[in-house]
Amino acid sequence: MDDGAIVLGTVELTANAVTLSVNSEARAARGRALLESVLTGLVRAPLIERQTVEQMMASPRDRSSAQDALRLPPDEERRIIHQGLTDHYRRTLDEPIPSLGNQSPRKAAKTGKGREKVIGWLKMLENHSAQQGRDDPVGSYDFTWIWKELGLGDERR
Repeated sequence: MDDGAIVLGTVELTANAVTLSVNSEARAARGRALLESVLTGLVRAPLIERQTVEQMMASPRDRSSAQDALRLPPDEERRIIHQGLTDHYRRTLDEPIPSLGNQSPRKAAKTGKGREKVIGWLKMLENHSAQQGRDDPVGSYDFTWIWKELGLGDERR
C-alpha cells in the first residue's frame, strides 16, 4: 500500500458476493475468520474455491481496468525502467561474463581479442533490446554510454 502496509489479500464486494482472494491456506483461514465475525447472519455459508496459479492466469476474469489503474504514465515507466537497466548494466561491467571468457567487460575490453568479444556481446544486448520495439521501454534503451565507458565508442556501427 502507499503507506507501506503489506497487503495479505483482497476483499471484493459485488451485488451478489463477497470474495476473499489470498495466496495461501493460512491467509484464507485468517481472512475467513475476520469476515465471518462481521458477516454472520448477513450472508450464506461460504463457497470455497481453490485455484492454482495457472488456473488464475487462464481465468477469463477481466483485470484490465485494475491493471490500467495501477499503470504509471508512459514517460515515468520508461524513466524507471531505463534507470533500472542503467544500474544493472553499470554493475555488469565489473562482473565476469561467461561469453567473455569469464572476464568482466571492462577487463576484456583492454585486449584485442577481448574487445572483439565485448563488441559482439554489446551488439547482442542491443539486438535483444531492439526486438522489443521502440515503443517498449526496454526496446528504446540507449546503450551508447556503455560503448563509450568501455572505450569502444568509435567501433560502434
